[in-house]
Amino acid sequence: MKKRSSKIPKLEYSSDDVKRYIGAVTEKYEDGLKVLGEGIMDIKSTQDLHTKILESHTEMVGQLMEDVTILKEDVSVLKKDVGILKEDVSVLKEDMGEVKNDLKIKLDRSEFVSLERRVRVLESKSR
Repeated sequence: MKKRSSKIPKLEYSSDDVKRYIGAVTEKYEDGLKVLGEGIMDIKSTQDLHTKILESHTEMVGQLMEDVTILKEDVSVLKKDVGILKEDVSVLKEDMGEVKNDLKIKLDRSEFVSLERRVRVLESKSR
């Protein structure tokens, strides 16, 4: 068996070739960093905008919470007032019922006029 030789051929590069290669790699690396930096700046500006919007919404929610609290208090007062009004209406209904009964018992104007005539006729006959 023969022993294989595992020799890799050595390539020779001049210093100018190496400088060009390193320059190209460096340029590509710097371009990539520049793009990455621009992307980060865009993300930061978007984040700043979202932060402002969030702060604005937080203020709005706070104001709405205050308004809802006031409205709850107002509704509570209105409920009490409606309860009182219901009681008052109930009393008024009872009073109106009594007034109706009283009016039914009393003579109306036309009956009074008729009765007055009859009394005059009777008085004139009796004299």
